[in-house]
Amino acid sequence: MTNQKQISLMDHFKAAEKSTQDIFDITLYNRPNSRLAYLKLGAKIQANTLAFKIPEITFENNNVQVLWDKTIKSNKFLEIVQQLESNLYEHGYYALGISKIAPNDFKITLAKVERFKLFNNKLIKLSIVVDSFSENTENYDIIKEYDLTKKTNNNYVSVAARSKLTNHWVELDKFKNQDFSYLNEFREDFIPWIVFKNNYMGNSEIDDVDKSLFQMLDNSLECVLRDNFWSNPFIFVVDNYNLNSAEDIKQSIYDFGKRVISSSTMSLSSGIGNPIEFHQGNSNTNNILQKIDKLNYLIKDQMFFKMSSADFGTKNMHNAEFENLNSNFNDYVESKANSRESYYCDFIELFLKIANLQSDFEVIVPNSTKYLKSKEAIYRTDFNGVVLNNSSQEIESEIKND
Repeated sequence: MTNQKQISLMDHFKAAEKSTQDIFDITLYNRPNSRLAYLKLGAKIQANTLAFKIPEITFENNNVQVLWDKTIKSNKFLEIVQQLESNLYEHGYYALGISKIAPNDFKITLAKVERFKLFNNKLIKLSIVVDSFSENTENYDIIKEYDLTKKTNNNYVSVAARSKLTNHWVELDKFKNQDFSYLNEFREDFIPWIVFKNNYMGNSEIDDVDKSLFQMLDNSLECVLRDNFWSNPFIFVVDNYNLNSAEDIKQSIYDFGKRVISSSTMSLSSGIGNPIEFHQGNSNTNNILQKIDKLNYLIKDQMFFKMSSADFGTKNMHNAEFENLNSNFNDYVESKANSRESYYCDFIELFLKIANLQSDFEVIVPNSTKYLKSKEAIYRTDFNGVVLNNSSQEIESEIKND
């Protein structure tokens, strides 16, 4: 009899485990994904530091300047460069293109880079994802391929669809319900795109972080969530005390309108002990949070993230200490901005070529060395209130001498 009862209880527990094996099987409870969170956060930070304003492009030819200003206004260029920085951070490479759609009318677009090849610093091959669509519940990417090394009788740039599920290639004319005429592009002796690199390695900073740090952080975050349940009181209700009263007690735990439990004197005097007991374990959240803080610091350090005093467990820091605290971050951002200036120079050269115009120009990207030395940055302070340039008069005289 006893053995039979144990088996039935075991079956009951197994059934309960199958229905809800873990807290994260419960609806609306999501497993932590710290790597994805850091990737999205890093992309936002990069857009805020390198694309909080449009790169300043100054042409010597005033007519070209007017045309450029009109072009970036009609294309909402600020949003484009912000999306460019976000995608560069996530993918490592991204392409910025420009095309002429009418006289004195140009379209600036972005595309994800599949692969590319340079020869003598000239782009000779490029494969990019320019759009996506759905057909019969299946999703496709539209791939445009440029190849200056291949001779062909086709006057148009090669375009095809690729299934996201199977990676199979499909010709666009197979999709009778879709209109792809907007993708038509005549072949030229150059590729109207500039491939940007996120950094000198062409990767995302998150790829340089030890993967085990994200695993430990995810585990710690899961422990914090589970600790909310583990440290909650376990409720023991004595069923043989009084069946009706025991059921009333269970309901009253969750329903404040049922706080009065009726019972008989005989049940209370039967010596069975308290009808309900609460047993509560100790919470480990504080210890886990300390571990999480340390893991966050290690990840931020490897990703050249901006630090705060909280990352070091103290809030009593002087401005000079703040400045040293983020010296790696500031230097890294400045080096990236300097690199962006060379890419934007290539993009402006491409714009002038397509517009059939000529003009000398200068490019200044936010947070580059030229930008930080410019008059605009003289009185600026960083996000922590640290003055970037302590002597504005000294810098103004340097600019005049230059």
